[in-house]
Amino acid sequence: MPREFAIAATEMFAVAQECQNLLTITLGTSPYPFNRPIQWLQALLENGLLDEPVFLQHGASDATAVMAHPLVTAVPIVTLPDIRERILKSRLVLSHAGDGSARMLAKSQVPFILLPRLSKYGEHVDNHQLYFAHSVKPAGVEFCLELQELLPWIDNPPPPCDRALFEGEQLGDYLLQKYAQPDPIETRQPWQPRRSWSVKGR
Repeated sequence: MPREFAIAATEMFAVAQECQNLLTITLGTSPYPFNRPIQWLQALLENGLLDEPVFLQHGASDATAVMAHPLVTAVPIVTLPDIRERILKSRLVLSHAGDGSARMLAKSQVPFILLPRLSKYGEHVDNHQLYFAHSVKPAGVEFCLELQELLPWIDNPPPPCDRALFEGEQLGDYLLQKYAQPDPIETRQPWQPRRSWSVKGR
């Protein structure tokens, strides 16, 4: 085999290996903290359920509990080209349920799970991310509200989405039609992990 082909094959193999061993979590840039997924990540790491590199884009959320872990690379903000590159190298992506992020992930043909922000925990002003997650569920897009729902997908990611998601005004029209009634008033409360997944030191 010519030397240049051998080098190219080696580089492709290295990329393929990296693709199989990266978990990417992106929580967006909303000014509201979204700490639940970070606490889930902490529980997964402390219970030995992850042994692969994790890239965490945490935005305004508090990532202190996982930043020192040797498997975790945590940054508040990342450029669009950088996150796209990391997504393509990931065996699974966990993303806040922003419609723009979901469309990008669907177009990238990578396995992903949506994590909707919920207003009752102060993660957003309303539950539009939950409504969006429900709206794309028929297209094969999975979403999780609890760590227990996420656990099966960690070892067995869902297949990539095989169809285009809402584009442009179609999403707004869908949400207005399906969820015309305002949310009931919710009492905000801090999220706490279930006892079976309590975080060490708490």
